[in-house]
Amino acid sequence: MHGSKSPLSQDIINATKVNYPQGLGQLTPMGMRQMYLRGREIRRRYVENQNFLTKYMVPTEIYAYASPSDRTYMSAMAHMMGLYPPGGPQPLSPNQTQNAVPPMPIENLEQIQEKLGEYALENNFQTIPIHSDAGDLESMLTKGYDPAVCPIIGEIQMFEAINNTQVNHTFQNYTNILYPLLQNKFKLNKSEPFDMETARYIIDEINSNKNEKRYVNYEFTQDEWKLIDQFEHDYMYSYSFLNDTVVQLATTEQFKFILKLFDRKANASLGHINNTNAYTQNLKYYYSSIKSQHLTAIIKGLQLPEQFRYLPKYSSSLLIEFWQKDYPMSQEEDTHYERYNYYVKFFYDDVPFKLSGAECDNDYKCQWDKVANVLQGRLFRDVVNNGTYNNNMRQFCFSHLNYEVTASTYEENLPWWLAFIIALPLVGITVAIIKIFLIIRDKKLRAQAQQSRGNYGVLNAS
Repeated sequence: MHGSKSPLSQDIINATKVNYPQGLGQLTPMGMRQMYLRGREIRRRYVENQNFLTKYMVPTEIYAYASPSDRTYMSAMAHMMGLYPPGGPQPLSPNQTQNAVPPMPIENLEQIQEKLGEYALENNFQTIPIHSDAGDLESMLTKGYDPAVCPIIGEIQMFEAINNTQVNHTFQNYTNILYPLLQNKFKLNKSEPFDMETARYIIDEINSNKNEKRYVNYEFTQDEWKLIDQFEHDYMYSYSFLNDTVVQLATTEQFKFILKLFDRKANASLGHINNTNAYTQNLKYYYSSIKSQHLTAIIKGLQLPEQFRYLPKYSSSLLIEFWQKDYPMSQEEDTHYERYNYYVKFFYDDVPFKLSGAECDNDYKCQWDKVANVLQGRLFRDVVNNGTYNNNMRQFCFSHLNYEVTASTYEENLPWWLAFIIALPLVGITVAIIKIFLIIRDKKLRAQAQQSRGNYGVLNAS
């Protein structure tokens, strides 16, 4: 997940009098520090200790991605500054420094050039390209959880809210206890609608102030904080991603991407290079910044144990290392890609875990062929809709559940705490970072020892 941020709205500013000079929904200096330190730790592990990544940034070796929001871009930049600190780019020659000037007048050019010296940028700063799919507003890879991209998700969530007694009871409890607490605490107008979405934005602001250690003129008891924290957890796990079809829609493209990325890189490292995997030949590190809803969906999609089903914290991390097994192979095996010759290790916030159904040993080494089977088994499956089978995910997204939503549905059955939600697309409160590190040794290194097989890749999602 990204570093600490300012809240997305100021619903309670009249009560708190807290201002956010950097604007709403922006990465804060505290968040920048968190992401920078994470980058420094990744550098220590994968550059300094293991020599997987080159000391200086090599464009073909890494790929950094961020979803289109300021805080994800800034988080990615801060992380990369930690991973690749100043001191990288090749210095300019004297002739180049005189020619490295844009076609426009530059005030104090000589002083600036003197200060820069042979460095391209001040302090020899390294720039890292951050990619995005900002133009693809319907990407199921990173937005498969969003009803604005996949409208049937909203219908499924509404259906659960109406028909699932547990969901209804849980949020009716918040209606009776939490919502009045927030209204009274911040002296909100009780004649105005107050629903789940309103509560989420207010709690986002409360938690932002808490995390940033801002001075505020309100207090909560320990029990009240527990209630606030439980609401956030229930919103994600007991409402947004309670239904497994929603989880599959949110994670299918991500899981397919992981499968293709590791398979293609392993094949390329064995010399089986073609048009589909040539881009992975030198790729060692894949970093992606997405929203926290997606990370939560991945946690549900991987069916992690209960101890890991907490809300992602600022700069949380899901890490997957991809290794080749360390046993001698025949010449035929050494050039033929088989998934059973590889394994992966999973870490969530640096705590290792065994993926259920993947045959993991006590060192948390999970068979890649079994992991791949688990991921494939979690992909979007055929769904019966209006009496027909539909395995086209995009087509399914724009279909409807086989029950009719009428005005009476809202009047008689729909919980009032949900009424405002279904009228608007769900808006992301928090943003997560999925960092995918693919660190695979050069094929030449593999030939050095048949007995010793090293780390073949790392995938980190946070």
